[in-house]
Amino acid sequence: MVDVKPIEFGTPGPRKEVVQPLRKPPTPPDDYFRKPSVFLYSLDSCSDDVDSLTDEEILGRYQLGMLHFSTQYDLINAHLTVRVIEARDLPPPVTCDGARQDMAHSNPYVKMSLLPDHKNSRQTGVKRKTQNPVFEERFTFEVPFLEAQRRTLLLSVVDFDKFSRHCVIGKVSLPLSEVDLVKGGHWWKALVPSSQNDCLNFAEWLSHFAGLNARRPSSPMVDVKPIEFWAMGPRKEVVQPLRKPPTPPDDYFRKLEPHLYSLDSCSDDVDSLTDEEILGRYQLGMLHFSTQYDLINAHLTVRVIEARDLPPPVTCDGARQDMAHSNPYVKMSLLPDHKNSRQTGVKRKTQNPVFEERFTFEVPFLEAQRRTLLLSVVDFDKFSRHCVIGKVSLPLNEVDLVKGGHWWKALVPSSQNEVELGELLLSLNYLPSAGRLNVDIIRAKQLLQTDMCQGSDPFVKVQLVTGLKLMKTKKTSCMRGTIDPCYNESFSFRVPQEELCEVSLVFTVYGHNVKSSNDFVGRIVIGQFSTGPQETTHWRRLLGSQRTPVEQWHSLRSRAECDRVSPASLEVT
Repeated sequence: MVDVKPIEFGTPGPRKEVVQPLRKPPTPPDDYFRKPSVFLYSLDSCSDDVDSLTDEEILGRYQLGMLHFSTQYDLINAHLTVRVIEARDLPPPVTCDGARQDMAHSNPYVKMSLLPDHKNSRQTGVKRKTQNPVFEERFTFEVPFLEAQRRTLLLSVVDFDKFSRHCVIGKVSLPLSEVDLVKGGHWWKALVPSSQNDCLNFAEWLSHFAGLNARRPSSPMVDVKPIEFWAMGPRKEVVQPLRKPPTPPDDYFRKLEPHLYSLDSCSDDVDSLTDEEILGRYQLGMLHFSTQYDLINAHLTVRVIEARDLPPPVTCDGARQDMAHSNPYVKMSLLPDHKNSRQTGVKRKTQNPVFEERFTFEVPFLEAQRRTLLLSVVDFDKFSRHCVIGKVSLPLNEVDLVKGGHWWKALVPSSQNEVELGELLLSLNYLPSAGRLNVDIIRAKQLLQTDMCQGSDPFVKVQLVTGLKLMKTKKTSCMRGTIDPCYNESFSFRVPQEELCEVSLVFTVYGHNVKSSNDFVGRIVIGQFSTGPQETTHWRRLLGSQRTPVEQWHSLRSRAECDRVSPASLEVT
């Protein structure tokens, strides 16, 4: 090791710092600021000067040529189309020292972006050896309309050079807030100098890419041929003989009773009927609503106005209670999506409710045209399942969504006599080393409304049942005034690994009630005595992937259905 510290031959004293006296800077001569060439500084600051110049003045000052392009915004598909048409009178190529090569021709192409986003750019093909290139290329930018109005379109004409950096000939900028994007337009714009002197060094990029490939370690060759552990002969396929299906007896189809299928197949019959004929046949009342699509914000607005002449409530045996009144509300969805639904408030004790509520569905225009709007008028019942009075369906491809419209539609019977109870999102995780079963209650959606005035105050009770014995009960906090609560609460139960196969988890959703007992909403059972195939699948996924959380949505069931199929449901309160 060599000490590079300088050798000191004597004991040095304190170093004296030499303070230089301040000198007044020399005063520049009067013509100092006249000497620099204005053209050398125009590349960076020309954007401030050209705002007040016309295209003829810009062309006369810089002599960089002109660019022809057009823009138009497509409200339906929500994208901006930029068409690059041609350029004229481009200058000859420029070397690095600024000298023009008059004997050479340019190889121009156009690069464009929507400022301030420089990353998401587009570029045309290269036109070889021409100062008047014709491009005729179209490009699209996926950007919302309101966002597009805040952007600036930047088009740069670039000279391609294979052996050195590409030089920017000039640029054109167009603030999109100053033009009518929907109507569109064509522009001839004079090019101005750009502060971006180069776009890409092709040779450097190519050498860099080749260097990366050279440094990359070679991957081992893997033989993907399957390994045969024994000699297998040709597999013989067993061909089953064709059997002729049995011929049904003559009176086979006469045994069917058509009236039993009228509620499910009424949609096929009502297509040929007028609203007056439907109203006379079913006598379920009429619904007044409107639809309109907002192209700018890309959402469908559904306005539920009122309903008239709704029938009295119907009991479970089908008998009408003429002395009672309904508590109706409207539930709507865009088929085939039943999950993402909306619903109005409940109107108490009336057969002619006035709702006057608006709802929006975030859906692209082309997708909305493929949907069917389903509106179901439902009778609220606090002590039993809500009954569907009738429904209205409107295929959105048959109406002018942008113009919008109002409709009075007669209600038809629905095959869904009862409203769904809602869905619950759960996550299960078992840790065998600790013997802990972890349960995460994440959220619920579209729960059955239990309070006529303020929706619901739902909470979830989770109970651990081992065999047929209730072991532990825990519950979440209560979410006020919502049918789409978000809990994100975790619970842990001690379960030895040898007892895991005998465990059942009972999840029950209640609506909090201050004046009386809590209102039952729905229930599911997961585990040994699961209540259905979805619950069984979730439990098998848990057993097959321990130490890993397993998440799944579940549809709630009624108490009677759970008690009928799951003994664990009978053991809890």
